[in-house]
Amino acid sequence: MDDSLFSPHWFRVQGLHPQLRPQVLVRRQVTRGRVWYVLHNQANGRFHRINAQAYEVVGRLDGRQSLEELWRALLDQLGDDAPSQSDVLRILGQLTEADLLQAESVPDIRRLAEHGNKRARAEQRARMNPLSFRVTLFDPSALLQRLDPLAHALFNRWAAIAWTLLVLAGAWVAGSHLDEIVAHARGSLPQPHVLLMMWAAYPVLKAIHELGHALALQRWQCDTHEVGVTFL
Repeated sequence: MDDSLFSPHWFRVQGLHPQLRPQVLVRRQVTRGRVWYVLHNQANGRFHRINAQAYEVVGRLDGRQSLEELWRALLDQLGDDAPSQSDVLRILGQLTEADLLQAESVPDIRRLAEHGNKRARAEQRARMNPLSFRVTLFDPSALLQRLDPLAHALFNRWAAIAWTLLVLAGAWVAGSHLDEIVAHARGSLPQPHVLLMMWAAYPVLKAIHELGHALALQRWQCDTHEVGVTFL
């Protein structure tokens, strides 16, 4: 084995028996011919996506075998394609930061978890910021499940072609009447009733825009569990 396979910090964690938290749901998905695994912590709604190579490690985190035993098994099975000890440590750090991993309470794991704690504190400060705070309204999961046929109808190759043609046609028409559009805007925008209509229309358009994001996630089998309002 080449020396690059080893890490000087491996001895700190080789005896640990880590595993995914019980509330973590693993979902396999294929995107553009590549296999990915989405790890969903159902307790806090956070997601973490890993590729098939990383899942060779994550899928073996059963809480029974030690990291040393796990890594040796990977070497026997994958040979030259096996991850290095540094690769395994990096994956563990990412899982800990995403609050997806549990293991013996030792200083090394706690140090890895500090990154996740800092992120949680930052999110809490953001929620308490009087100049920018968020209010959660509801969980849209049931609604998105009912809209799943719409998501598949909107996000496919033919819909993308139609959207592109529509945008190009709109740009051509707008460019052909640019002078008239500018003149109309200069005369209409300063009027109070026009500004009121724009103010009233913005939340509706914004909601439709965000629904598009949620439908895109639904189309590729990702979950959305929170709808809210951000006040700036």
